[in-house]
Amino acid sequence: MPLVRRLAVRYGAELIDARDPKELLAFCRARDLALQDDVVRSLIGAEEVDRLHNERLKVAHVAVARITAFAAVTSPIVRASRVEARKATLQAAWTAVLVNLHPISTALRAQTA
Repeated sequence: MPLVRRLAVRYGAELIDARDPKELLAFCRARDLALQDDVVRSLIGAEEVDRLHNERLKVAHVAVARITAFAAVTSPIVRASRVEARKATLQAAWTAVLVNLHPISTALRAQTA
């Protein structure tokens, strides 16, 4: 059993799991403990919670920026490679047409001569 729980049991204190100041304020108000918002924030270390939240936001912003940059850089490359692939396909088809027409044009020239 964690130390905090053992201390709460030993001294008959009620232990709550408050994830943010609002939960602790609601708990205090429900029991008429009359703690002010700034006192509650200092008790649960809200400044640290805010700092950690801001750090997570910064990390998320950097990740979004990296993904956006990656998409911006690779999109023209992918688009160009698709155009080149289509161009190569059309060139191959045109070459096949020309190769197939050559014997026909030779035979037609021989007939007219």
